[in-house]
Amino acid sequence: MIVDTIPGIEKAKILLSAGGGKEFSKFPTNAGAHLGKIPVGRIRVQLELSPSPVFVFVVDGQKQPTLLKEIWTASGIRRVVKDMGIKQTENKIPYIGYPENHLRLVEASTSRIRMWELAIISQEGEFFFTSQQTFDVTVARRLGGRLFICSNRLHAWPQMIEFLRILLGEPIFPLKEEAEKNSPPPGTVLWWNVAQGLGAIQTPRGVARAHWSQVALGQRVFQYLREGERVFCEIKEIAQRAGARPTSFKWEAKNIKPLM
Repeated sequence: MIVDTIPGIEKAKILLSAGGGKEFSKFPTNAGAHLGKIPVGRIRVQLELSPSPVFVFVVDGQKQPTLLKEIWTASGIRRVVKDMGIKQTENKIPYIGYPENHLRLVEASTSRIRMWELAIISQEGEFFFTSQQTFDVTVARRLGGRLFICSNRLHAWPQMIEFLRILLGEPIFPLKEEAEKNSPPPGTVLWWNVAQGLGAIQTPRGVARAHWSQVALGQRVFQYLREGERVFCEIKEIAQRAGARPTSFKWEAKNIKPLM
């Protein structure tokens, strides 16, 4: 779910090494906030948070979460900063890659866990600032007072479970969700990660990988999909190349056109 407010965040600033930038008190929804073209160099995301149980962290390529350092201001505001590098392709097009391009926020309690992802996205030399809620799960205390959550994604992410244990100060145990009786209809977006520009589409042949470069949104500059959205797409089998990163997907979606 793409959101416009995140609890605890007073302000977000996008600062460029060459000077200038933008400031947000509400977060960009749907198509994100267009930042324009950004030259090679550094870009800084600075968050100002009120005193609240919301923490900022990053996740590396091994899915390991790490809390970012907070600086308390004289006015009682928590400030968190992350610097990101803008590189360029062989064709000299500036870009920023995942996972360096994002940071995450978590609000964790013994009754509910919510997470959000903020990211700087580059598509064909254009940059965008996006926000997306990635988790919202209920925590239950049962079986001798132990904490449990029901989430397939967290069940398969032991590093995050350990991270939540540290934040909550006690162990938390993930349970698998029951499979849905009725699978989603063909051509339905199962999930979409804005920061990665990747998602999955349920098709008649099976679940297909979706990439932003294959999304055709006409006049919209920023290419994205929404969870639950119906789409037309072509399906091709993924050729497993030698030396390529392994993938659990057998199919990939091409020429994706959302139903308007």
